[in-house]
Amino acid sequence: MKTNLKFFLATCAASAGLLGLGICANASPLVTLAPVGPKPPGVHAPGPMKGYLKVYSATTEYNDGNLMYYPHTRYSILNTNGSRYKWVDNHVAENDESPQVVAIPVGTYYVLAQSEQDGLVRVPVVIKGGSTTVVNLERGRTSDKDTQGVAPSRGVKLPSGQVAGWRASS
Repeated sequence: MKTNLKFFLATCAASAGLLGLGICANASPLVTLAPVGPKPPGVHAPGPMKGYLKVYSATTEYNDGNLMYYPHTRYSILNTNGSRYKWVDNHVAENDESPQVVAIPVGTYYVLAQSEQDGLVRVPVVIKGGSTTVVNLERGRTSDKDTQGVAPSRGVKLPSGQVAGWRASS
């Protein structure tokens, strides 16, 4: 009997130490769960999820006195009714040549931006949760891995023939 009591108290002390509890209410066994990881692809959480938008708008020249920089021009993200959802500077500083990545709720929007060859363009964009939609309006940009190698049948083209991005899937 004393052995069972000692075992019970030792189990309670170990459980309390593991769980950070100072009181042992009962001697239930330690529960071990399967590993927990991130949400798998294709599983959507309820409520508004966010996706990302990256727009390679036309660039402008900036001379800091020693070097030339080519920051991307600002643009608007419009709701489908045409009202402005967000204004994006599209660079952090005048010497920043990387376009901003903007987090926005899942949905359909319009991007109103300056392209380098085709002037002001309005591009419908689809934002999906956890994915980045890339719009390429910068002349001759072939190094962007997100739009490089887009087949003509799968891409959206500007009037000049330049691929602006992947065609949205339904």
